[in-house]
Amino acid sequence: MNYLYGTIIGLHLLGAVLWVGGMFFAVAVLRPSLAGQSPAERMAVWRLVLPRFFRWVAAAIVLLVVTGLGALHLYHGGLFGAGLHVDVMMLFALVMVAFYLFAVALPWRAFRKALDGGDLAAAAHHLDHVKAVVSVNLGLGLVTAFIGAAGTFIGH
Repeated sequence: MNYLYGTIIGLHLLGAVLWVGGMFFAVAVLRPSLAGQSPAERMAVWRLVLPRFFRWVAAAIVLLVVTGLGALHLYHGGLFGAGLHVDVMMLFALVMVAFYLFAVALPWRAFRKALDGGDLAAAAHHLDHVKAVVSVNLGLGLVTAFIGAAGTFIGH
């Protein structure tokens, strides 16, 4: 029995749960819950929530990269030794990280600047872009989680 490998995969799964679960909460719970609030109130909540969310996502990304590469290096002979499902997960992960970096660097920064400057219309526009990126990433994250969970068993 290999406890180190189990620990690495368990931590990898926790990173995925944090990221995908956070996106699910934002899209399926928080966003609809704020629908009845005024635009200023909604944006104020997002202004408070998203910095924490983005920090947790950054931590989850680090955890996912370290544990994913560690598992591949230690137990699968390198980057492309674990099977097609892992290759697909890595591809989706790269796309998801790129979307995350885009959201944080452009629309999130623009949202904060517009909101802090009192331009609610511009802030709403940029926030819509952040929400769209998170929604796309949620879809990718759910598919990636399914591939990770089921991929090992498909074809066996």
